[in-house]
Amino acid sequence: MKRFLMIAVVIIATVMPAVIWAQEEGLTLEKLAEQITGLVERVEALESIYIRSAIMDDASACQLAVGEVNWTDGDGGMHPTSLAAYLSLSDGVVPRSISIRSVKSTSDGLIAIEFETYDEPGTGSFNEYGSYVIEYWSGCEFQSHSRFWEEDYSGNQIWLE
Repeated sequence: MKRFLMIAVVIIATVMPAVIWAQEEGLTLEKLAEQITGLVERVEALESIYIRSAIMDDASACQLAVGEVNWTDGDGGMHPTSLAAYLSLSDGVVPRSISIRSVKSTSDGLIAIEFETYDEPGTGSFNEYGSYVIEYWSGCEFQSHSRFWEEDYSGNQIWLE
């Protein structure tokens, strides 16, 4: 009997702070259900974006970008249109490497892939070791790219012309 009483006291002492906190925060089962529903909707939205971007209508897969590329591998990385813009800034010198910095979905439903390139300072328009560009895709269709920019050590963006 003493053992049962000790276990009951420990359980009550453990559960009470959580119950009191939930009451103070106004947490109810209804609010919890709303939060879970919101999370489910967000996960479903992310899944649909992922599936749309990875599979074309005829069910053949497409690849929007390559993770990290050493230019000697010949694997690519950026879309040819973005690469052509890069070459015009670098006086025809290809980047040593290209890597993906981030992938985001824009408010208008496009996929934005931000690339970071490793450059040689003093080559063409480049002053720093890395430049950046964002490519915009609609599913498997390339739409456009941003202007290239560099970031100094303070995080300031310098647009390249």
